[in-house]
Amino acid sequence: IISLVMQIAYIYTVISLGAADNNISLKKRQTKVFYVMISHPGTTFKLLFWLIQSCFYKSFWSIIYLFGYSMWFTIYILRALTEERHLNQHEEYQEYKKKVKYRFIPKIF
Repeated sequence: IISLVMQIAYIYTVISLGAADNNISLKKRQTKVFYVMISHPGTTFKLLFWLIQSCFYKSFWSIIYLFGYSMWFTIYILRALTEERHLNQHEEYQEYKKKVKYRFIPKIF
């Protein structure tokens, strides 16, 4: 059930932003639901979904799989931070950042 909720939340965040020709373009401004608490809910829900799904497989708990997950986790976090750096050039995004202080986890990060 938790996995399904994460997947639905991820799909909602992707659809709510609308289409764009690349990941670092300023898409329509989103200030509802998850975007009120964190600025990268799509990345957060995708990584949580992968983690929850992976935990059910015995092989996930081996060093190689944990290393692989941590690498994907790092890549997605760096991707979101790079996107943020590019979006920071827009005044509209700078105002959004003042309202939404957390990137991935409310009150933590």
